[in-house]
Amino acid sequence: MTKGGDEGQNSGQKNECSRTKHPRKTGWYVKSPCSCTYSYGPENDFGEKLFNVKPNLVDETPVFLEFWKYIEKVVGFTFNSCNVSYYGNELAETGPHSDDEGIFLSKPKRKREPFQIVSVSLLSSREFELMHKTSGVRFSVWAGPFDILIMEGKFQWEFKHSVPQMHSSVGPRLNFTFRNILTHKNCPLCAQN
Repeated sequence: MTKGGDEGQNSGQKNECSRTKHPRKTGWYVKSPCSCTYSYGPENDFGEKLFNVKPNLVDETPVFLEFWKYIEKVVGFTFNSCNVSYYGNELAETGPHSDDEGIFLSKPKRKREPFQIVSVSLLSSREFELMHKTSGVRFSVWAGPFDILIMEGKFQWEFKHSVPQMHSSVGPRLNFTFRNILTHKNCPLCAQN
């Protein structure tokens, strides 16, 4: 993954992934002409997100572009962005979170309209844990090779999700999270906001 990052090794700051020796590695891809940076994670003292991942153009990666088009055909949705995550082994994790960053919300007032996020897993199976934000009820599903998880509607407003560390040895996992940027920032598509 190019222009990505290692969570847990960003400016020496601690985060959910920093306690492991095998942080999750990420890459951010967008469709041309978009050039939006993906900012996420906890905020620092200045109100800035911990992770700022610069975009790669999927249009410049023909094999990935074909895979992207295939997933869109299978699920019946189109997407303009994808976060790719590499989990090296059982120690790599993602803490509980919702994918509700501002770039995925509509203006005005960052409107909370229902939307789709599609997660595609390759390689090793991993637990995908869900937690209801109000009741605290937790449950898990297993995301195996070529599994497609669709989080749609108000899922991001009602649940947090995570990929916890495993207690037994497991090989690497590759995950593709397809989304739509609705509020472009510092990008040629800002006029569409």
